[in-house]
Amino acid sequence: MPARSRSRTPVKRSSSRGKSATTKKSASKTTKASKSKNEGWMSKPTPGFSRGLYPTIAISDAFNVAGHAIAAFLLKDIAPFASFGFSTVSVAGAVGVARFGFHEELFADTNGALADYAAFVGLPCVGFELAGLGQHVDNWLFACVLTLFEICTRPLGEKVRNEVFKPAINIFLFVGPCLLSKNLLAQVGIAVFVVGAVVIGPDREKYKAGVRCENWFHYFICVAAVLVGMGAVEVLQ
Repeated sequence: MPARSRSRTPVKRSSSRGKSATTKKSASKTTKASKSKNEGWMSKPTPGFSRGLYPTIAISDAFNVAGHAIAAFLLKDIAPFASFGFSTVSVAGAVGVARFGFHEELFADTNGALADYAAFVGLPCVGFELAGLGQHVDNWLFACVLTLFEICTRPLGEKVRNEVFKPAINIFLFVGPCLLSKNLLAQVGIAVFVVGAVVIGPDREKYKAGVRCENWFHYFICVAAVLVGMGAVEVLQ
């Protein structure tokens, strides 16, 4: 009898090497993505935090709160109106800590409104008291006029307010009086303020020495507030 030919059906074998290579590539991608996420958490809005927050801005704003609170405390008995001015910045900063550290959407509008009030009304109150203008105009009448001005300029838009009115008010009603006070501490404080506010600026998306400009801005105006507060004590006591 003729011998039967045995036909062998080819068996497909999965390549263990291919699976291993695929697994390694997948693990490598996961590791890189995780590493990139961890490296950027301090400088970018972090999905790991609720609603994408800025932890470093919250920290720098906390320093800002402390600096202006110290200045307000130093002047609470000697110059209550100037103390009120520093307090407005401190309150705005406290809401900023909540905004950037806990919930952006919930606190953003309040933080923006209080920051505008501090710039239009709070800091000018400090300059007003340093210049001794309270002898000629009632302090709180002055604050009310500035408050009305701040409200009336809102329809003009943020660009006009930030680029025209805020600089003008701060130059004439805060920087100027501090420079004319002839007090070294107040003058150095204003120099620090100008560097932080003008030279560096509060731009959130720009960096200097690897640190957000907005963070530098908070640190500089924190130091400036303490120096101006100490100088105001010497001038007004």
